[in-house]
Amino acid sequence: AHYDHLGKNGKYYYPGADDNASGISALLELAEKFMTIKSLKYNIIFLATSGEEVGLLGSYYHANNTNFKPRNIIVNLNMDMISRTDNKHSSKENYLYAIGTDINPEIAVYFKKADNLISDCYYDYRYDNSNDLSGVYHLSDQYSFYKKKIPSIMLFSGLHNDYHKFSDTVDKIDFNLLENRVKLISKVIELIQTDNTND
Repeated sequence: AHYDHLGKNGKYYYPGADDNASGISALLELAEKFMTIKSLKYNIIFLATSGEEVGLLGSYYHANNTNFKPRNIIVNLNMDMISRTDNKHSSKENYLYAIGTDINPEIAVYFKKADNLISDCYYDYRYDNSNDLSGVYHLSDQYSFYKKKIPSIMLFSGLHNDYHKFSDTVDKIDFNLLENRVKLISKVIELIQTDNTND
């Protein structure tokens, strides 16, 4: 998840509650959960990037660092704007876009399984299109890892009228919805950790 936003414009500042304090809060929640598990099969890197809003600079730096080994990475999950509801869903609908599962079928399996195990939220795949990455997929940090041939999924709840505006404030976040979405993401990680097919 990226922790930067648009900063200030004169005496006004962009709060960035959904974009992307929501993703960072989910990252911290997941880190708190998985750090207590002593028998993880795979290491998990919780990466908070900077410079996403000005060209994916932080994720690009990390993915292209000489010490980074793309072959050792099973999947990159990027959480960007996950606490609101867009105009394609009813208010408070418990969904979360998983963008990139079509081009990463080996990872899509875990998302489908999670959908069957978690009743509080579901994955929406309508933006998957392996022939056209010109939508939002190339605009967020998972794209830096995708270009390194790492299976990469964007977790996203869609655009809204407060996107990149001063009005992206915390009072508009649905915390119950955010909690359900974090549970759904957590289940995918758990399934990857307990599967033997990556050995």
